Amino acid sequence: MPAEFDRHSADYETAVERAVAFAGQPHDVYIEAKARKLLDLARRRLGAEQVAALDVGCGPGLVALHLSGRVSALHGVDVSEAMVERARAAVPEAEFRVSEPGRLPYEDGGSTSRTPCACSTTWSEPSGARCSRRCDG
Repeated sequence: MPAEFDRHSADYETAVERAVAFAGQPHDVYIEAKARKLLDLARRRLGAEQVAALDVGCGPGLVALHLSGRVSALHGVDVSEAMVERARAAVPEAEFRVSEPGRLPYEDGGSTSRTPCACSTTWSEPSGARCSRRCDG
């Protein structure tokens, strides 16, 4: 599976742009809106002004780019080494790691600190130990 994602690393933005072309806006409009919504949701659900973000399935760092400077710590994981390399280049102040499918590359299964964790699709309790609780749960 990682090799499949590696193949799309070079043309990822082009593929996303094609996927949203019907809406008439560049893909970055939607990515930035997603980052804003994630921050708003994290602050409402976790009650913290500054949250730490863990972008699961970070790809080339498109969402992380918009979270950078707006969170206390920024981490990203992806199964694709090529995507992680691109994310590191795009957002050098964040920490990106390659992960195995279905596993987070941290000893405790979560983030590297005990701060709130905001994931792209799921949220954790303030302990930051796991990113497994759904936003609507």
